[in-house]
Amino acid sequence: MAELIKTFFPWLVLLSNILFVFCLIAYLARNSWGKKVINWFGKNALILGVIVSLTAMVGSLSYSEIVGWEPCFLCWWQRIFIYPQLVLFSIALWKKDTAVWRYVVPLAFIAIAISIYHVNIQWGGFSLTPCPATGPSCDKVFAKEFGYITLPLMALSASVYLIGLSLANKFQIKNENRNA
Repeated sequence: MAELIKTFFPWLVLLSNILFVFCLIAYLARNSWGKKVINWFGKNALILGVIVSLTAMVGSLSYSEIVGWEPCFLCWWQRIFIYPQLVLFSIALWKKDTAVWRYVVPLAFIAIAISIYHVNIQWGGFSLTPCPATGPSCDKVFAKEFGYITLPLMALSASVYLIGLSLANKFQIKNENRNA
């Protein structure tokens, strides 16, 4: 099971990174074919937010509880800002409340900042503080797939996707209001 997890999630992140690039291209083509793509993501942003946040949570728990990799100090902080998003998105989906972005986006930006800092440390960059004496080192790279996908990059990807969904939702609402 551990080997399946170590294979599945990097492939999922790689495919989602490719999809994200496609969405960026769609945004650049928003005055033609891209408008339909962005509107689709905007209309489905709440359910996609549930899926992204659930996948991030299940992925991180799978690595620590099934694979056995103990999260470092920075991993815990990334989890602190990603895990609540599943609850927020689930309630928002149930209530059909697009105001959830007011709460999700700040959490995602904080998770992004921590993830970028963590990726920087793992790639040999500077560290503002020494790693705590207990637990695994924050600069330890447990996995590096496809030459760039590490655990903090997975958290970074999920947080960037949530912000992207927020923007797609705003774009879609703006288009609906313009067409009404």
